[in-house]
Amino acid sequence: MPDRDHIHACLRKHLVTTYPHEGAELLDTTDLFQEWFVDSMGVLLLVTFLEETFDVTVRRGDIVEENFRSIESIANYVIRRGPGAGCS
Repeated sequence: MPDRDHIHACLRKHLVTTYPHEGAELLDTTDLFQEWFVDSMGVLLLVTFLEETFDVTVRRGDIVEENFRSIESIANYVIRRGPGAGCS
């Protein structure tokens, strides 16, 4: 399992690339729904990214705001869900 900093870096790179906001800084605590404008379709794309990148299975019941609100909450979720490869 990659370390927390590595997970944060991978998530940040993915989110900034997928949802660019020129001039805005994406922090670990940025609310992705309120400040970064990730919508429900974006969450589904993020689930696919997590499953493919970190080799975790995201259960339907786990797709809740508390798990996907910020980079920090997503990283915590990935760590709880188990083994993963990580991004390069």
